[in-house]
Amino acid sequence: MSSGTGRADWVRWLGALVPLSRRTQLVGHSIAAAVILEATAEVAADQAPRLTLVSPFFLQPPAGLANRFWPLTAAYLRSTDTSTLATRLTGDPADGSLLASAVEDLRRPHTATRAARLLALAARPRWHEHLRRLLRRYPGEVHLIVGEHDPLSAETSSLTVAARRSTRVIPGAGHHPQLTHPAEVAKALDHGPLARG
Repeated sequence: MSSGTGRADWVRWLGALVPLSRRTQLVGHSIAAAVILEATAEVAADQAPRLTLVSPFFLQPPAGLANRFWPLTAAYLRSTDTSTLATRLTGDPADGSLLASAVEDLRRPHTATRAARLLALAARPRWHEHLRRLLRRYPGEVHLIVGEHDPLSAETSSLTVAARRSTRVIPGAGHHPQLTHPAEVAKALDHGPLARG
């Protein structure tokens, strides 16, 4: 994880890495879903890439208050083990082996602190509202992928029925379907209702 974690950094990096066009598909999970939405907010309709947002936190019920206190979260992340983290992220401690590299990364200097600060940012209601506004006015196609056990909130369902929007629910999955159900997520990416031929 790089030290640059501000929204301005995200917009600049994505613009430098990916040429945006209607033929582009951008996929982001959770906070990365917010990154690609922020980075494409000002794009013209004829250049708007297709966005696939996996478990977009800003369309889901808000996180607990503990996430807003980043020093406590950082301490938890630094000391967690694979089965505990898996239980928290996927709902199943048996998924621990899938998170071994993530736990190793959290032991690196400053990584847990950066992750905790991002979680605190993601817990801010004002950012949720900002991102929902961006989604409402986004001129391109948007495909949402969520786990059955990590659903969209009822209050955001109106955002998913507009034109150029679709939602795919992965049965049995939680917040990290790309880890626990990779084949189903890959199929949703390749054969989603909005997939281009």
